[in-house]
Formats: sequence, C-alpha cells, structure tokens
Amino acid sequence: MLAFIILWLLVIFWRSRPVPKSERFYSDYMAPARTTAIKGVFILLIFLTHSEQYLTLSDTLPDQIYAIIRLGFGQSVVTAFFFYSGYGLMESLRRKGEPYLRAFPKARIFKTLLHFDLAVLLYLILDFVLDIPLTTGEIIGSLIGWESVGNSAWFIFDILVAYVMFYVCFRAFPEQTQWKKGALLFTVCSVVFVMLMILFRESRYYNTFLCVSMGIWFSQYRPQIERFVQQRFLPLLLGLAALYVGGGVLLMRVYDDYEYLYIPLPLLFLTVLIMVTMVWRFDNPVLQYFGSHLFSVFILMRLPMTVLEYYGVTEHVGLFIAISFAVTLPLAHVFDAALKKLDPALHLDRPWGAEESNQK
Repeated sequence: MLAFIILWLLVIFWRSRPVPKSERFYSDYMAPARTTAIKGVFILLIFLTHSEQYLTLSDTLPDQIYAIIRLGFGQSVVTAFFFYSGYGLMESLRRKGEPYLRAFPKARIFKTLLHFDLAVLLYLILDFVLDIPLTTGEIIGSLIGWESVGNSAWFIFDILVAYVMFYVCFRAFPEQTQWKKGALLFTVCSVVFVMLMILFRESRYYNTFLCVSMGIWFSQYRPQIERFVQQRFLPLLLGLAALYVGGGVLLMRVYDDYEYLYIPLPLLFLTVLIMVTMVWRFDNPVLQYFGSHLFSVFILMRLPMTVLEYYGVTEHVGLFIAISFAVTLPLAHVFDAALKKLDPALHLDRPWGAEESNQK
C-alpha cells in the first residue's frame, strides 16, 4: 500500500507550487478551479482508503506506515467536500439571490437524489447478480442513503440533509440582511442533526457534518477571517496542526467508546487545509479531472471493488487496486456522460432561476 501512497503523492504534487514571495498569499484559492483540484486530491486519497477496507494489510513496515497515514487522516479526507459545498451554496445564493432558492428543490435536491438513485440501481443489480441478500428495508433505505447496498451511502445522506436544511433555513430568511440569521439557524439545525446521529447511526454519519456550516460561515466572514489568519499565519498554522495531531493521538485510546469526541478534529484539519491552500497551489490536469468527476468516482468506485472481493482478488493488493482504478475511471466517465444527456431531458440543466426569470 505504501507504494501506491507514494505514487498518489507524486500525482498530487505534480505541478504544485508555493505562492510567489511577492504575493505572500494566493487570492484565488477559493475559486472553483482551485477547489476542484483540491477535491481531486482527496478523491484520490479516498480511493486508497476504500480499497484498504477490502484488503488485509500485512505486518511489513510499508503496510504499517500506510496504516499510520490512513489513521492520521481518518474521516478528515471528506471535510473539503462538505466545506466547499457549504461555501458554494452560500456564494451561489449571494450571486443569484431568491431565484436560486426557488429553483433549489428541483435543481439541487431532486437532481442529487436522482443521480444517487441511479447509482444505487447499479449496486442493486450487482447485489442481485452476486446473490448478496438484502432486506426490503435496506433497499428502501438505500434510496436516500440511510442504508448501504455496498455503496458509500452516508455521504449522500448527509449532503441531502444539508441541502434540505439550507433550503428551509434560507427560505425562512431570504433577504440578504437576514442571511446571518439563516446561517445561525442552519448551524443550530446541524448541531441537532449531529446529536440525533450520535444516538442512531455510526460516527461517519455525523463527525464531519459541521464542516458544511463552517463553509457557510466562511462565505459570510471571509475578508475578516483572512485578515486575522494572514496576520499570524505561521504560528497559527503550526499550532492548529499540532492540535490536530496531538488530539488524534490522545483520542486513539478512547475512540471506540466515545466516537463523538472526534468531531472537533475534522474542523481542525479543515482549517489547516484552507490555510495551506492560501500559500500552496495543488493543480494539474489529473486533479482537475477527478475533482470534476467527484460524484461519479466517489459513488461508483465500490462496484469493481465488490466484484473483486467476491472473486477473492483481495489477496493480491496491487492487482486489486490496479483493476479497481482501471474499471472505475471508464465507469465514472460513462455514468457522467449519461447524466449529461438525462439532465436536459428532465430540464435539470437550466441555470438557477431560469424558469422563474422566463415567467417574468
């Protein structure tokens, strides 16, 4: 596994570069092209994380080093997806206003659910072919991500919850002068959601969810946050990174019994990540490609992994990862191509508020 980590890191750092000394900080680190590349970084890391779940690591030093790296990242590898989602929702509302909210249920919530359910259908077909037993409750629950049929369901469930909460909260406070109240209501709802998930679901359903709220608040106060951070950048960066590592080490002893204590760590990791992107640019065609195909790669990567596990290929680590990767790429590409044809047919590709604007 360590060999693949090294290969992945070479891809991630290809063409990466620090900010020029004359600039001190990148001003466009939150631009869509930059955030897409960062998403590409983490979807590559998630691919290895998911692969490892099907494999049995050896006691060799390389595999043990990989295990430490994977443990160090933990669930934090998805924090950027949630943060950029929250930030993007708020920025879209800022640019497009109330028509964005009026179109939101169809153009964001229904569209995401439809795309997800099409992927779920592929998993259901595979489970049927491989004779993997499923209950009626599991099948029904899988359509909203409450249950998994072999896919990474929890992530989409959280995203759908975040979308519904965003719509409700900002519909209640639609005027720009009220958006801070909407953000506060969203945060309160997020805390309630996390508390409920602590009672009813595994930790992955809740331990990174507050990152969405963090993205919304960052959009509200970005200039002030940047001034504060950039005035004391290095000590703040090192201090937060040390807190993340130290907190992770201390938490390892009690994590199994108190999983909710993990919640602050992804927020620390995310803060460090955003600060790093202010001074270091990760951007190349590979990262852009994977960031652009994030949804399909994330949702579909377990299809070939499930087949390979069924046929016992998990004993061959290199072969398992290579085949999974080689199958996921074209599978995700074809899936996205199909969605690009489906969305126009259902009028899901229109700009936000297009229908309302035309009516006016």
